[in-house]
Amino acid sequence: MNKIVALATRDFFYTIKSKGFLISVFLAMFYISLWLIYKPKFFVLEDYQYELFRFIQFIFIYLSSMLLGKEFKYRTSTVLFTGVFTRTEIIIEKMLVMLQLSFLLWLISRLLNPLISLRINSTLKLSEIWKMKDLNALVIYLCVAFLICVFALFISVISFNHITTIFSVLTVFGFIQYISLYPIFKIHSKILSGNNLSTAERIFTYFPNYIIGIWSGTWKFEKNELFLMLLYGSIFLVFSIVILNKRDIR
Repeated sequence: MNKIVALATRDFFYTIKSKGFLISVFLAMFYISLWLIYKPKFFVLEDYQYELFRFIQFIFIYLSSMLLGKEFKYRTSTVLFTGVFTRTEIIIEKMLVMLQLSFLLWLISRLLNPLISLRINSTLKLSEIWKMKDLNALVIYLCVAFLICVFALFISVISFNHITTIFSVLTVFGFIQYISLYPIFKIHSKILSGNNLSTAERIFTYFPNYIIGIWSGTWKFEKNELFLMLLYGSIFLVFSIVILNKRDIR
């Protein structure tokens, strides 16, 4: 296990020095800067963090898709899967890399709190720099990154193609996620107002896209939502391991 952690840490530092990661972070900072310049009157600190997280989700998609995808892209998969580590250990290692990256991105986002607070209030409010919601945000970052990561690994071990992987993950957690925003907040409003949900709406509340939308909009989570996200992630993780161990890689 120590060797896996060491390898994951090495890959983590390699990733954060890569052009792809640095460009992604730069674009995220540029994106949130545009919001800070525009400065909508009704925005509070959490709204800026919500917008930033919307962008970071795409960074999760890109990084997760490249974890195994790059091995197939550069044809290093044969060496990787026939080395000293088992295929199960490689899957776990890739997941650990993604969790470290998500922690770093969460940390970067929270370090922006003083700047956002200063821009909103024209003065630094200590009460806005650190809140309990920031710890909630850490859990949300880790859970969302975990789910996107294991889904990407699942597609990777099936397709062995980085283009197919990134397209699939982008469709589910990018395109579908964003076209679902209106129904997500419509359903959430009905729940808050005590209105009854239709069967289809009730079923949709169990989907990861709905949970992610509510989490990033409120920076709060319920235990059952956390359980569902971990369950979905665990299912994709187990299937990824089983499928990869049965594949013939040459």
